[in-house]
Amino acid sequence: MSRKLKETEKLREALKIAVEAVKPIREKIRATTERDRYDAWNDKRSGSGYRRHLHLALCYMNGTSYRKAEAKTCYDDERAPQYFRKMEWNALVRGVAKVLVQFECVQGKTETDVQESVRAWIGKEPVVLTVRPERLLKLYVVVRTDLSPGSQAVQAAHAMREFAAEHPDVEAEWHKTSNTVVMLSAVGEEHLNYLLAQAKLRNVEATGFREPDLANSLTAICVGPNGYKLPLKRLSLALQECAA
Repeated sequence: MSRKLKETEKLREALKIAVEAVKPIREKIRATTERDRYDAWNDKRSGSGYRRHLHLALCYMNGTSYRKAEAKTCYDDERAPQYFRKMEWNALVRGVAKVLVQFECVQGKTETDVQESVRAWIGKEPVVLTVRPERLLKLYVVVRTDLSPGSQAVQAAHAMREFAAEHPDVEAEWHKTSNTVVMLSAVGEEHLNYLLAQAKLRNVEATGFREPDLANSLTAICVGPNGYKLPLKRLSLALQECAA
Protein backbone atom coordinates (compact mmCIF):
# COMPACT_ATOMS: atom_id res chain seq x y z
CA MET A 1 0.00 0.00 0.00
CA SER A 2 1.44 3.38 -1.00
CA ARG A 3 2.07 6.08 1.59
CA LYS A 4 -0.62 8.30 0.04
CA LEU A 5 -3.16 5.50 0.25
CA LYS A 6 -2.26 4.86 3.89
CA GLU A 7 -2.71 8.51 4.84
CA THR A 8 -6.00 8.64 2.94
CA GLU A 9 -7.24 5.61 4.89
CA LYS A 10 -6.24 7.29 8.15
CA LEU A 11 -8.24 10.36 7.17
CA ARG A 12 -11.24 8.26 6.21
CA GLU A 13 -11.13 6.38 9.51
CA ALA A 14 -10.84 9.63 11.49
CA LEU A 15 -13.83 11.07 9.63
CA LYS A 16 -15.83 7.89 10.33
CA ILE A 17 -15.04 8.14 14.05
CA ALA A 18 -15.97 11.83 14.11
CA VAL A 19 -19.31 11.14 12.41
CA GLU A 20 -20.07 8.23 14.75
CA ALA A 21 -19.40 10.49 17.73
CA VAL A 22 -22.26 12.75 16.63
CA LYS A 23 -24.92 10.03 16.80
CA PRO A 24 -25.34 9.95 20.63
CA ILE A 25 -25.41 13.77 20.62
CA ARG A 26 -28.26 13.72 18.09
CA GLU A 27 -30.11 11.24 20.28
CA LYS A 28 -29.64 13.54 23.26
CA ILE A 29 -31.00 16.49 21.26
CA ARG A 30 -34.13 14.49 20.43
CA ALA A 31 -34.57 13.19 23.99
CA THR A 32 -33.99 16.38 26.00
CA THR A 33 -35.49 19.85 26.29
CA GLU A 34 -34.54 23.39 27.23
CA ARG A 35 -31.04 23.89 28.69
CA ASP A 36 -29.92 20.26 28.24
CA ARG A 37 -30.92 20.43 24.59
CA TYR A 38 -29.01 23.69 24.10
CA ASP A 39 -25.91 22.10 25.60
CA ALA A 40 -26.28 19.13 23.26
CA TRP A 41 -26.66 21.43 20.25
CA ASN A 42 -23.50 23.27 21.29
CA ASP A 43 -21.66 19.94 21.55
CA LYS A 44 -22.79 19.10 18.03
CA ARG A 45 -21.74 22.47 16.64
CA SER A 46 -18.37 22.41 18.36
CA GLY A 47 -17.24 19.44 16.27
CA SER A 48 -18.84 20.42 12.97
CA GLY A 49 -15.85 22.45 11.79
CA TYR A 50 -13.43 19.61 12.45
CA ARG A 51 -15.67 17.11 10.64
CA ARG A 52 -15.89 19.45 7.67
CA HIS A 53 -12.11 19.92 7.56
CA LEU A 54 -11.58 16.15 7.68
CA HIS A 55 -14.01 15.68 4.81
CA LEU A 56 -12.34 18.36 2.67
CA ALA A 57 -8.86 17.05 3.46
CA LEU A 58 -9.96 13.61 2.26
CA CYS A 59 -11.37 15.14 -0.96
CA TYR A 60 -8.12 17.05 -1.42
CA MET A 61 -6.08 13.85 -1.11
CA ASN A 62 -8.41 11.98 -3.49
CA GLY A 63 -8.16 14.71 -6.14
CA THR A 64 -11.82 15.70 -5.88
CA SER A 65 -12.37 19.35 -6.78
CA TYR A 66 -13.50 21.68 -4.02
CA ARG A 67 -16.56 22.79 -5.97
CA LYS A 68 -17.65 19.18 -6.28
CA ALA A 69 -16.84 18.42 -2.64
CA GLU A 70 -19.24 21.11 -1.41
CA ALA A 71 -21.51 21.41 -4.42
CA LYS A 72 -24.68 21.41 -2.30
CA THR A 73 -23.60 24.03 0.22
CA CYS A 74 -21.16 26.29 -1.59
CA TYR A 75 -22.30 29.54 -3.18
CA ASP A 76 -21.01 33.05 -3.67
CA ASP A 77 -23.08 35.83 -2.15
CA GLU A 78 -22.28 39.44 -2.90
CA ARG A 79 -24.41 40.58 0.05
CA ALA A 80 -21.69 39.38 2.41
CA PRO A 81 -19.10 42.07 3.31
CA GLN A 82 -15.75 41.47 1.65
CA TYR A 83 -13.95 41.21 5.00
CA PHE A 84 -16.33 38.42 6.04
CA ARG A 85 -15.79 36.56 2.78
CA LYS A 86 -12.03 36.75 3.25
CA MET A 87 -12.25 35.67 6.88
CA GLU A 88 -14.39 32.64 6.03
CA TRP A 89 -12.05 31.65 3.21
CA ASN A 90 -8.88 31.91 5.31
CA ALA A 91 -10.43 29.93 8.18
CA LEU A 92 -11.32 27.15 5.75
CA VAL A 93 -7.81 27.09 4.29
CA ARG A 94 -6.17 26.96 7.73
CA GLY A 95 -8.48 24.22 8.97
CA VAL A 96 -7.92 21.87 6.02
CA ALA A 97 -4.16 22.50 6.04
CA LYS A 98 -3.98 21.76 9.75
CA VAL A 99 -5.70 18.39 9.27
CA LEU A 100 -3.39 17.47 6.38
CA VAL A 101 -0.33 18.20 8.51
CA GLN A 102 -1.82 16.46 11.56
CA PHE A 103 -2.27 13.21 9.61
CA GLU A 104 1.12 13.55 7.91
CA CYS A 105 -0.42 13.63 4.45
CA VAL A 106 2.14 16.17 3.22
CA GLN A 107 5.53 15.10 4.51
CA GLY A 108 8.35 17.58 4.27
CA LYS A 109 6.05 20.60 4.01
CA THR A 110 5.26 23.24 6.61
CA GLU A 111 1.69 24.22 7.43
CA THR A 112 2.27 27.50 5.56
CA ASP A 113 3.29 25.59 2.43
CA VAL A 114 0.23 23.38 2.71
CA GLN A 115 -2.03 26.40 3.10
CA GLU A 116 -0.83 27.72 -0.25
CA SER A 117 -1.67 24.41 -1.90
CA VAL A 118 -5.10 24.24 -0.24
CA ARG A 119 -5.79 27.87 -1.16
CA ALA A 120 -5.14 27.05 -4.81
CA TRP A 121 -7.38 23.96 -4.53
CA ILE A 122 -10.30 25.89 -3.06
CA GLY A 123 -9.92 28.79 -5.49
CA LYS A 124 -8.54 32.30 -5.48
CA GLU A 125 -11.87 33.99 -4.79
CA PRO A 126 -13.33 33.93 -1.26
CA VAL A 127 -16.24 31.54 -0.96
CA VAL A 128 -19.15 32.26 1.38
CA LEU A 129 -20.70 29.23 3.01
CA THR A 130 -22.46 30.66 6.02
CA VAL A 131 -24.50 33.61 4.73
CA ARG A 132 -28.14 32.71 4.31
CA PRO A 133 -30.78 34.29 2.09
CA GLU A 134 -32.59 37.38 3.35
CA ARG A 135 -34.43 36.70 6.61
CA LEU A 136 -37.80 38.02 7.63
CA LEU A 137 -37.12 40.48 10.45
CA LYS A 138 -38.70 39.33 13.70
CA LEU A 139 -38.78 40.40 17.30
CA TYR A 140 -38.52 37.51 19.74
CA VAL A 141 -40.27 37.94 23.08
CA VAL A 142 -39.54 35.32 25.73
CA VAL A 143 -41.63 35.07 28.90
CA ARG A 144 -41.53 32.80 31.95
CA THR A 145 -43.81 29.81 32.15
CA ASP A 146 -43.93 30.06 35.95
CA LEU A 147 -46.07 33.21 35.65
CA SER A 148 -49.82 33.27 35.11
CA PRO A 149 -51.04 33.65 31.49
CA GLY A 150 -52.22 37.19 32.11
CA SER A 151 -48.93 38.15 33.72
CA GLN A 152 -46.99 36.62 30.82
CA ALA A 153 -48.87 38.79 28.34
CA VAL A 154 -48.29 41.94 30.41
CA GLN A 155 -44.60 41.23 30.92
CA ALA A 156 -44.16 40.58 27.20
CA ALA A 157 -45.64 43.98 26.44
CA HIS A 158 -43.29 45.60 28.96
CA ALA A 159 -40.27 43.89 27.39
CA MET A 160 -41.22 45.06 23.90
CA ARG A 161 -41.67 48.61 25.16
CA GLU A 162 -38.26 48.52 26.84
CA PHE A 163 -36.67 47.21 23.66
CA ALA A 164 -38.21 50.01 21.57
CA ALA A 165 -36.84 52.60 24.01
CA GLU A 166 -33.37 51.04 24.15
CA HIS A 167 -33.01 50.18 20.44
CA PRO A 168 -35.24 52.68 18.58
CA ASP A 169 -33.55 52.32 15.18
CA VAL A 170 -33.73 48.52 15.22
CA GLU A 171 -37.35 48.55 16.35
CA ALA A 172 -38.32 51.14 13.71
CA GLU A 173 -36.74 49.11 10.90
CA TRP A 174 -38.47 45.95 12.15
CA HIS A 175 -41.83 47.75 12.37
CA LYS A 176 -41.44 49.18 8.88
CA THR A 177 -40.38 45.99 7.10
CA SER A 178 -42.19 43.11 8.82
CA ASN A 179 -43.85 43.85 12.19
CA THR A 180 -43.62 40.12 12.96
CA VAL A 181 -43.45 38.99 16.60
CA VAL A 182 -42.60 35.53 17.92
CA MET A 183 -43.60 34.89 21.54
CA LEU A 184 -41.70 32.09 23.25
CA SER A 185 -41.46 30.62 26.73
CA ALA A 186 -38.59 30.06 29.17
CA VAL A 187 -38.73 27.84 32.23
CA GLY A 188 -37.80 30.54 34.72
CA GLU A 189 -35.68 33.58 35.58
CA GLU A 190 -32.41 31.66 35.36
CA HIS A 191 -33.29 30.59 31.83
CA LEU A 192 -33.98 34.21 30.83
CA ASN A 193 -30.67 35.33 32.33
CA TYR A 194 -28.92 32.65 30.32
CA LEU A 195 -30.50 33.89 27.08
CA LEU A 196 -29.57 37.50 27.87
CA ALA A 197 -25.99 36.45 28.54
CA GLN A 198 -25.90 34.62 25.21
CA ALA A 199 -27.22 37.73 23.45
CA LYS A 200 -24.48 39.87 24.97
CA LEU A 201 -21.87 37.29 24.07
CA ARG A 202 -23.00 37.26 20.42
CA ASN A 203 -23.64 41.03 20.11
CA VAL A 204 -27.38 40.54 19.61
CA GLU A 205 -29.69 43.40 20.61
CA ALA A 206 -31.76 42.28 23.59
CA THR A 207 -33.55 43.94 26.49
CA GLY A 208 -34.94 42.47 29.68
CA PHE A 209 -37.77 43.73 31.85
CA ARG A 210 -37.75 43.49 35.64
CA GLU A 211 -41.08 43.67 37.41
CA PRO A 212 -41.05 45.82 40.59
CA ASP A 213 -44.10 43.98 41.93
CA LEU A 214 -42.21 40.65 41.70
CA ALA A 215 -39.14 41.64 43.72
CA ASN A 216 -37.61 43.24 40.64
CA SER A 217 -37.10 39.80 39.09
CA LEU A 218 -36.48 39.34 35.37
CA THR A 219 -39.84 38.37 33.87
CA ALA A 220 -39.42 38.75 30.09
CA ILE A 221 -36.89 39.63 27.45
CA CYS A 222 -37.21 41.02 23.94
CA VAL A 223 -34.59 40.09 21.35
CA GLY A 224 -33.99 41.87 18.06
CA PRO A 225 -34.01 40.39 14.53
CA ASN A 226 -30.56 38.89 15.05
CA GLY A 227 -32.13 36.59 17.63
CA TYR A 228 -31.79 33.70 15.18
CA LYS A 229 -28.16 33.54 16.36
CA LEU A 230 -29.34 32.54 19.84
CA PRO A 231 -30.60 29.13 21.04
CA LEU A 232 -34.26 30.11 20.57
CA LYS A 233 -35.23 27.55 17.96
CA ARG A 234 -36.09 24.84 20.48
CA LEU A 235 -38.15 27.05 22.79
CA SER A 236 -41.86 26.36 22.94
CA LEU A 237 -44.38 28.98 21.88
CA ALA A 238 -45.79 30.92 24.80
CA LEU A 239 -49.31 30.39 26.20
CA GLN A 240 -49.78 27.06 24.41
CA GLU A 241 -51.24 25.42 27.52
CA CYS A 242 -53.82 28.20 27.71
CA ALA A 243 -54.88 27.56 24.12
CA ALA A 244 -55.25 23.86 24.86
